[in-house]
Amino acid sequence: MAHTVHERRATPLALHNKAVLWLSYMSIWTLVAALLAGQSYLGHRVNPSQRPLDSYFLVELEVWYTRAVFSPVAVWLALRYRFQACNWVRVLCLQLSVSVVLDALALLVMATLRHWSEPSRPSFGDALKQSISMHTALNFLVYWVLVGLVHLWHYYNDARQEEVRSASLQGELAEARLTVLKAQLHPHFLFNALHSVATLLHEDVHAAEDLLLRLSSLLRTMLDDTHFQEISLRREILILDWHLGIERVRYGDRLTTKTQVDESVLDCAVPHLILQTLVENAIRHGIGKHPGKDEVGVNVRRDGDSLKIEVTNTNSVLLVSQQETLQQGIGLSNMQSRLRELYNGKSSLLLTNLTPRGVSVTVSLPLRRLAQDAPAVSEYLR
Repeated sequence: MAHTVHERRATPLALHNKAVLWLSYMSIWTLVAALLAGQSYLGHRVNPSQRPLDSYFLVELEVWYTRAVFSPVAVWLALRYRFQACNWVRVLCLQLSVSVVLDALALLVMATLRHWSEPSRPSFGDALKQSISMHTALNFLVYWVLVGLVHLWHYYNDARQEEVRSASLQGELAEARLTVLKAQLHPHFLFNALHSVATLLHEDVHAAEDLLLRLSSLLRTMLDDTHFQEISLRREILILDWHLGIERVRYGDRLTTKTQVDESVLDCAVPHLILQTLVENAIRHGIGKHPGKDEVGVNVRRDGDSLKIEVTNTNSVLLVSQQETLQQGIGLSNMQSRLRELYNGKSSLLLTNLTPRGVSVTVSLPLRRLAQDAPAVSEYLR
């Protein structure tokens, strides 16, 4: 019953749209007739003739309304049969044949209307001769102008669809590259974490067991976010806490961490695993390679229209250029590639030495609030 009511409501709207379409169509032809009638009237004023002035508009209406009746055939054929490399001869022959036939029919209709409507009542033969002499070429021209306009629309529509397809393919390609780059980070992190467990098994079994439990929870969370290229900074910070917990178990008192985050940017979008990648890199090249203690700092703040993420350590030195450093490792190299794909040149990654010792990695991202986040971390941290 509801379906029947919907159909009853939709029918008047559809009829209204069709009526507006046809009214607009006939209005265009009427306007053309009025313009040409005005031209004929002006000619009469300059060079007076015996024709009554009120007949100019009627004559032009007869001519252009006749063309309006036959024009949809030209449009329909042009929409159905396009000029293409494989069929242009066949389509050209078809259009030429139809244009000649329609031209002849239009001349017959014009002659008939003139024979019956004009006050002088010319004979049908005279009216036909006059129509042939005055309107044959123009009828033919109107037909082919309509065919040309339809084919221009075809080419424009094809170009737009090609743009959409190209943009879609580029987006899919970028997404595929991002997925590959991100996938490479998971085994990279997992290898380092398992190496830590293997080391602790010979030194502290309870610590190794605790690390495995933390690693299990962290991997469970990370794998759930596989389909997200970006998550909120709030969620990224929570996942980072698990990561730092694992590293603190691994290095004990040698490692201290300090995290400072501007609360106003907690809902901003950041690449998934960006903090883990930066922190892991700082630890691996700091305390992981040099004896003594280390402090890893994480600072996230707003800087105008950008989000600044800075990760530092105090136990490493940048001995080569930034470009060479990025070429040597997986983590930062992949991160730079992901930033380039995600933000199309609107991000930056900078490595600098600190005084007296240490290295800073600063990432700048476009500041953007995340409309929809991944599932809450609390669901997996129970």
